[in-house]
Amino acid sequence: MKTLLISTALAATALAGAAHAFPAYGNDSGPAVILTFTNSGVQSSNTGQGPYDGVEDTYVGVVNNSSNTIYSINLSSTNQPITGFDGHGLAAYGAPTPYDGYGYGGPQGYFTNLVDAYHGTINFVGGVAPGATTYFSLEYPVNISTFSVPEPTTWALMLVGFGAVGFAARRRKVAAAVA
Repeated sequence: MKTLLISTALAATALAGAAHAFPAYGNDSGPAVILTFTNSGVQSSNTGQGPYDGVEDTYVGVVNNSSNTIYSINLSSTNQPITGFDGHGLAAYGAPTPYDGYGYGGPQGYFTNLVDAYHGTINFVGGVAPGATTYFSLEYPVNISTFSVPEPTTWALMLVGFGAVGFAARRRKVAAAVA
């Protein structure tokens, strides 16, 4: 029985690790930064990997542990030109980048809203489904800005609240007209 429990625990650990496995590119055995999305927000973690090109390019992994599909991520930096692409994207190291002409988008990403070298949006073709992972790269490490999508019950509560406010305002208007 003890052997069965240990084997089950080892198998579960192996499956959990495999769920977030990313391919190695350049000098990195995996992403330098991993963005983990949950229903309560997003966390960014640094894995200790250096630039995959040996200079500045950053390999970014995305893990979707939320119940929503992720279609895009808004990216920004105040001091590093994260989208000042210099041609050393993951594609230069053998990564598939079929949708991104810059070579940084990874297997399902492409960039838009590149108004300057400090801001942009990574979009994912088909989205990153709940439980799935993907990756892309940038010139430097990144800060992310995301917009939370409320759960259906939150939307229902907001609608009830808006309705109550509207009802109260209408009631005041009718009461003022009668007086």
